[in-house]
Amino acid sequence: MPFVQAKCTICGAELKIDSSKEAAICESCGNAFVVEKAINNYNTYSSVTNNINTDKLVLNIELEKERLNTSAETYIKIGNIQKALESYRELVDKFPDDWRGWWGTIYYQYGYKNAKELYSSFERDRVKEKLSAFKKLAPEEEFDKLDKIISGRIEEADAQIAKEESEKTSELKKAIDDADKIISKQVEEAETRFNDAYQAYTGSQLELEQAVKEKEIIEKKIKKADSFSDFLLGIFSFGPLFCCVVLGIIEGGEILGLGLFLGVLFALPGFIVGVVVNTIISIFIPQKKWKKELNSAEEKKRNLLSWCKKLESSVKELEKELEQSKTKQKYLAENREAIFADMYQNNRKDVFKYVDRQLQK
Repeated sequence: MPFVQAKCTICGAELKIDSSKEAAICESCGNAFVVEKAINNYNTYSSVTNNINTDKLVLNIELEKERLNTSAETYIKIGNIQKALESYRELVDKFPDDWRGWWGTIYYQYGYKNAKELYSSFERDRVKEKLSAFKKLAPEEEFDKLDKIISGRIEEADAQIAKEESEKTSELKKAIDDADKIISKQVEEAETRFNDAYQAYTGSQLELEQAVKEKEIIEKKIKKADSFSDFLLGIFSFGPLFCCVVLGIIEGGEILGLGLFLGVLFALPGFIVGVVVNTIISIFIPQKKWKKELNSAEEKKRNLLSWCKKLESSVKELEKELEQSKTKQKYLAENREAIFADMYQNNRKDVFKYVDRQLQK
């Protein structure tokens, strides 16, 4: 028994009835109705309802499209391009068949002004894809208009890229030239400081040698004077004793004892006489003065020795500094093109840091 959808011709209630019958009773109102008419009534109502719903849906879609487009245009009028772009993007997302959303999205992202995005090859590929989609939807004159605008922006971007690359190249070359000049100057200054320090060190070495010689000369003078004084003191002190002993030995044993006695007796006066004679001689031989000079020479030697050590340390440091400066100068001269290429590619500007970093590897 085939049951179908029907609609009561009296009260309009929706029913399921046996289509093989000619008449039936409505469960809702209790009235009798013709089955065929009830079925036709339901079909007619459904068709009309569907048409009404479809019309409403189409109307709502068109209203939403206009709302988004109007929203974007309003934002443009008040100067909020970012909000306008968001509205156009929403229009594309919801209604990709509306060419106005594509036009606004492409123009206000890439064509409204010189867009930095167009510096990137990736972004250029994206805008080409969007233009390709736009071409399939938009009127031909709209596509030509937008395509011309975007092409102009790409040309502007190419010109700006070329300008920036030229400026970057010139700036980097100048930085390398300046670094070369500065390093060359550093080498010259380091050489001057090193030569001055080395000359000072050499001069101090000569002074030290001279001080050592002067000290040795004074020491020899004092030593000779001391030897002469000791000789005189010995002559006057032990001379009589020596003479008496020798005389006693020559003349015989009896006189030997007398000689020893006389020698000892005259030894003390002889010593006194020797001291007196040495005192008199010291007036003419300035030993005290020589000893002062010796102390002065010794102090001068110590000072010069300390100064020589400081100069030697300074010379070594300056030699190291000079060697480092020459190494930088040589590296920069031999690797100039490679330095430029690497710094340009990695967008580096400080030549000194780059050279130092490379030399530390």
